[in-house]
Amino acid sequence: IYDSSTIDALEVFVNKVQAGFFPDWIKWMEFQAGEDQPKEEKDALNKDLEEMTDIFFGHFHQSNFSTEITPSLKDWGIGTGGIEVEEGAFDKDEPLFRFTNIPLAEIYPERPANGPIKTSWREHEIEVSNIQQAWPEAKLTASMENMIKRKPLEKVKLLNGMVFNTKTEKYEHLIIEQKEKALIFAQTFNSKRRIIFRSTVTPGETFGRGPIIRMLPDIRTLNLVRKFILDNAALQMSGVYTGVDDGVFNPHTVRIAPGSIIPVTSNNNQNPTLRRLEQSGDLGLGEILSQELRQDIRRALLAEPLGDISDPTKTATEILIRNQDALKRQSASFGRLYSELIVPLV
Repeated sequence: IYDSSTIDALEVFVNKVQAGFFPDWIKWMEFQAGEDQPKEEKDALNKDLEEMTDIFFGHFHQSNFSTEITPSLKDWGIGTGGIEVEEGAFDKDEPLFRFTNIPLAEIYPERPANGPIKTSWREHEIEVSNIQQAWPEAKLTASMENMIKRKPLEKVKLLNGMVFNTKTEKYEHLIIEQKEKALIFAQTFNSKRRIIFRSTVTPGETFGRGPIIRMLPDIRTLNLVRKFILDNAALQMSGVYTGVDDGVFNPHTVRIAPGSIIPVTSNNNQNPTLRRLEQSGDLGLGEILSQELRQDIRRALLAEPLGDISDPTKTATEILIRNQDALKRQSASFGRLYSELIVPLV
């Protein structure tokens, strides 16, 4: 990677999305009575639901959600994010909720017949001594128990599935040890505990496509142009020279690189022993092209909706219109984020 502007822009994009949807220590949603409730009962019900909202966020803000949702949103910016939700009395000093980011490289979602992803698998490694700490009721195989005694830090491959049972309409959590194909843990939940959420979805595909995937041609072009600029700059800073071949130089091993000497039979112009090779290429053109590509990438990632800070001052109306336009560019992704992450999460 020769240009880090995309990495920085993704960081800005994730921070903006997280601050917009899940601001820290702020109640970013509230429970309210639905439209099917009688009107005369709504006021009393909403008062109780307001108290429930306070209880929910009292536990939620004490959890590790803010730290775990950030890497999940980075994967979402690429295309597909995943996070696991655990609820229960873990320890007297721990909050009621616990969250775990599922890296994109470990996610294997199954395409649903309709709606959001319900069944997904995760392939990952874990130290054998930590299995029962993660799942106290897991039934280890004989070989795994022997491994704990001999090599407790050795890792084993697990297939971790969250399967939606269409008959019972429940979610079955399955842990399978891959080497022996042994089911070591199973549990049933009434609600989804592993949430897979996508940016935008192309017809016929299961994984999502985020702004990083959409801008990948520009990102790769920018990286290549940046490499050319650095190579050209190195050549201009250090120079390439031609040297008269006096039998010492080996023309078969010559290479063009900054500071290198190319053997020749003559340098002409009174035939000096060393002569600097004339440089070609235009660094200015490369910088212009790089700047245009960076602007397109940062615009797609909402990094600079108002342009560079050195640009002319803009009116309040222009700033408002630009902000609205930036949000409209991502409206479909934000709508899917609401339905695939926020609703099942709450």
